[in-house]
Amino acid sequence: MIETVERSAASTMVQAANEQLTELQAAIESLDQRISEAQVELAAIADAREDCAHRLSTARAETERLSGENDQAVAYAKLAHKTPNQSRAVKAASDAKKAMQTAQGKLSKLEAETTEADQVADARELELGKQVQLWHLERAAREDEVQAVMRGRAQALKELGEEQYAKLLQGYQAKQKQVDQVAAHLVDLQVGLHDLYESSIQDLKDWPDLQREFAGLRPVDDPTSRVIEATLAYMDMLLREGTDVRMGLPMPWDMRDCLFVREGEAFTPGQLAERRRKLQQVLDAYRQLTANENPERR
Repeated sequence: MIETVERSAASTMVQAANEQLTELQAAIESLDQRISEAQVELAAIADAREDCAHRLSTARAETERLSGENDQAVAYAKLAHKTPNQSRAVKAASDAKKAMQTAQGKLSKLEAETTEADQVADARELELGKQVQLWHLERAAREDEVQAVMRGRAQALKELGEEQYAKLLQGYQAKQKQVDQVAAHLVDLQVGLHDLYESSIQDLKDWPDLQREFAGLRPVDDPTSRVIEATLAYMDMLLREGTDVRMGLPMPWDMRDCLFVREGEAFTPGQLAERRRKLQQVLDAYRQLTANENPERR
C-alpha cells in the first residue's frame, strides 16, 4: 500500500516558488541570449559599414588620382599638337580618359551600393535597437518578478521551517517524555531496592556474619566514597575527551585554569565556591557560543 503524505500549504508554496524561479531564470537566460545575439549583429553591421566607408574612400581617392592624370594627359596632348609627340600624347590622353571613366563608373556603382546598404543597415539597426530596448525592459520586469517571488518564498520557507521545527520538537518531546518515564521507573526501582536492602539488614541482625556479607552487596556510600568516585569519573572523562576540549575560546579566563582545582582550594569552601562560579560562567558562555554556531559542530 502506498502511503500518501499530505503536503502543507507552506511546503506547496515553496515548491511553487521554486518552479516559478526556474521558469523566470530560464526566461531571463533566453532574453540574455537574444540580447547578446542582437549585439553581435549590431557589431557586424558597424563593421560592415566601416568596411564600406573604407572601400568608398579608397575608390574616391583612386578616381581623384585618375582624374588628375587625365587632366595632365589632356594638357600634355594640347602642348604636343603638331609635334612629333602628338600621336603618343593623344593615345595617352585617351587611355587616361578611359581609366578615369572606368574608375568613375566603379565609384558611382559603389556609391549606389553603399547608399542602399546604409539604408538597409539603418533600418536593421533601428529595428534591433528597438527590440533590444524591449528585451531589456522585459528582462527588468522578469527580475522584479524574481525579487517578488523570492520575498514570498522566504516567507513560505520561514513558515515551512517553523512547521518542521514544531513537528521535530513534538517528536523530541515525546521521546523525552519516554525517557523521563523510564527514569522515574528506574527511581522507583532504586527506592524499592533501597527499602529491601534496609529491611534485609534489619532482618539479619541476629546473624552478624550474614548481615555483613549482605551489606557487601551494596557499595559504601558516604562523603569520602562519593568524592573519590566523582574524581575518578572526572579523570575518566579527561582520558576519553580531554584532548578534544576547545581551549581557544573567547572567555575571560583560561580554560585550563578553570578545569583544575588548585592545591589548597579543594577543602576551602570560599575559594572552591568562587572557582565553581567561574566554571559555571564558562559553561554558560560556551553554551551561548555553540548556540550561535552550526548545530552539526556540536
